[in-house]
Amino acid sequence: MADLLPEYEQQFATLTAEITSKICLMTNSSPSHHGMSVHELESLMEEAKDLLERMEMEVRDCIDEVQKQKYSFRVQSHKAEFSRLKGEYSRACEKTERSELLSGGASEGAVYNGAGSLPDDMRQQLLQDNDKLEVTSTRLTRSYQVALETEAIGAEILGDLHHQRSTLQSARSRLREADHDLDSSGRVLTAMWRRALQHRFIVGATVVFVLLMLLVAAYFAFR
Repeated sequence: MADLLPEYEQQFATLTAEITSKICLMTNSSPSHHGMSVHELESLMEEAKDLLERMEMEVRDCIDEVQKQKYSFRVQSHKAEFSRLKGEYSRACEKTERSELLSGGASEGAVYNGAGSLPDDMRQQLLQDNDKLEVTSTRLTRSYQVALETEAIGAEILGDLHHQRSTLQSARSRLREADHDLDSSGRVLTAMWRRALQHRFIVGATVVFVLLMLLVAAYFAFR
């Protein structure tokens, strides 16, 4: 468990970085290379999905509840990152499909400038859209990093709370044992006090009896 999950996470980080790079390349490449990019991205996405399933299996098999909760949060963060990448991939596919349609229409009829290329204003618009996509991707990456840091802090806090809970439970158990010992000691002291009273009563009765016998003997002796 402690060995496999960090390894899976490292592989997942490498895959997500490669997927992000491939998405950027696909949006900036020529339409003729889109098919190859899509095939590579599909393979990488499937591999990332398989890694997530492996991580979930490892978390389910974890025995330590604290570690299980910690890694469960991290797997959820990885799943959120994978969902974000799938969204970016879908948007990139839609954008490349529009680009192919526009490029195909221009090359067939030389509609715009007779050279089979897009006009400057449309090309500029496409470049601006690509820049916006890159800015959005950067913001999402930063947000993901912040989420990971927040998750790590939360996991640390949960670990501290679990440790404090164990300490309190141990202290409570010791207090119960001490209370039980005090009760036992109180019962012993009560029994000893009762025996002491009994002994005093017996001694007193014996003294009174002896005195009475002496008085009776003296009475008959001097009569």
